[in-house]
Amino acid sequence: MSEEKRGWQWRQKVAWAAPFVLLALVGVLMGLRRPWVEPVPGVRIKMTRPFVRESSLGPESAYWLLLEAVEPPIGVEESVSGGAMGGPEIAPATARKREKVWQHGWTDALEKFPVHPWPRQPPPKRKKGRTGGPGETGKNTTDISPRGPWTLAQYRDIQRRRELYEPKLAILDRARAAPNPQVPTADSCSFELLYLSKVREMARWLSASAQCRAAEGDADGARKDIERMLDMADVVCRGGCLINHLVGIACDAIAAGLTWHLATRRELPIPILRKLAHSFLAHADGAEPFAEAIRSEALLGPSVVPELYRKGSFDFLSGGPSAIPDALKKSAFAVAFLAGSTPAATTANLEACYQHLVAIAGKPYSAKTEGEYGEFLAETFSSRRSTMQIVLRTKDPVGHILASMLLPALERAHSKAAQRDAILRGMALFLAVQAYEAEHGAPPERLNQLVPEYLPRVPNDPFDGKPFRYLPGSVPGLPPKAWAVYSIGQDFSDGGGKAQSVGSPRNGRTTNPDLVWPSQDYPKAPAAGAK
Repeated sequence: MSEEKRGWQWRQKVAWAAPFVLLALVGVLMGLRRPWVEPVPGVRIKMTRPFVRESSLGPESAYWLLLEAVEPPIGVEESVSGGAMGGPEIAPATARKREKVWQHGWTDALEKFPVHPWPRQPPPKRKKGRTGGPGETGKNTTDISPRGPWTLAQYRDIQRRRELYEPKLAILDRARAAPNPQVPTADSCSFELLYLSKVREMARWLSASAQCRAAEGDADGARKDIERMLDMADVVCRGGCLINHLVGIACDAIAAGLTWHLATRRELPIPILRKLAHSFLAHADGAEPFAEAIRSEALLGPSVVPELYRKGSFDFLSGGPSAIPDALKKSAFAVAFLAGSTPAATTANLEACYQHLVAIAGKPYSAKTEGEYGEFLAETFSSRRSTMQIVLRTKDPVGHILASMLLPALERAHSKAAQRDAILRGMALFLAVQAYEAEHGAPPERLNQLVPEYLPRVPNDPFDGKPFRYLPGSVPGLPPKAWAVYSIGQDFSDGGGKAQSVGSPRNGRTTNPDLVWPSQDYPKAPAAGAK
């Protein structure tokens, strides 16, 4: 009996001591855990622009006027097959007989403009059974493909859209002239940014409008459309989050590509070339710093933390399959409290991450800057690849996983912002050289001959801080008399002005060694199957 009593007493002592032993083990484990990020003293992650709510912006603010301007005009998507613009020859009696105007939509026109300039007069009415051959602009044709000649129905559809969009352009001009332009501050992931897709669509329309005006001899009207695109890009970036900046970058790229086409087709006279050269350089100088986009993300990222802990899941953050293993996600929340994951700890760690990124984003994008991004991301995330390491050895594994989902894309965004800067400055320089050539009969021998008559200074390449490179002749892949200005591009290596497409880091699936703006286009590769 005494043996049984002693055994019972021993088990009672073990049961009494077990919680204390467990707590001691937890304490040891917590002590062994390492913080995965440290704050950066003195780095400000609060946006430099004031926090602005949508409701605080008046109807005459740049934001509300912009929203009104980019809203598609009423009736713009109605079929042109009927009504006054259509005329009896394309007005069907039934929907079955309705003539198809575009193959994919009106944006087919954007592929058509470089191949077949906008006709000053309506193309002839199509005759039955007559099909125009390739390149027969203005001929009777049934070819409605994006690269086919203009048809009468397409001409009328574009003219109809021009009339409908004209009042919208007047509203856009009011938005451009509004004081202190700024979009509302996005302070949560539920903040709606649906208007940004309409901004991009407006940029595409302005590209079409400018090409119509230039072909009709209204070069100043084309210039205004180009500057509308540039100003619109500026407005959406001011106070906007990363998505705003990416849309602004896209708008600027559309404006630059359009301007190059108009300039090389000699549709812009010298005074317009001069004005646009100054406009592109001024927009590059006044662009919203990329660090502001990171500061905006520093407001958005921590905003998801309360919802994250309430749901106990990362699934609501990923729109599709996630690279984070399910086992890791579940394990992180299973031991969240014991592992040091609390809403306050996760928020603090996220803010520390954004401090590191803001410190890097404030520097010019260079090989060194790219290396700093890689070093920070590698040290912060890549060194803890296994589930057990992250869950058992990391303080706040929930914050670690969340940061690994939100942050890596920001490095790529900085390279896009630098590319935008290069495009704006490169286009300014290209236009100045072309204006000089038009006035003097030959391009300058050196870029400093452009200063101060054509530009206040020779702009620097954002990828290395040195002046843009210039080839007054002997451009790789082009005839001897062609000239070009170029940036070394995102590989930070001078490729001697080699490229296969204009002002772009890529040519289809291949990479261009440099960002090049030549005086004429590169020869196109023959289509597959062509002899």
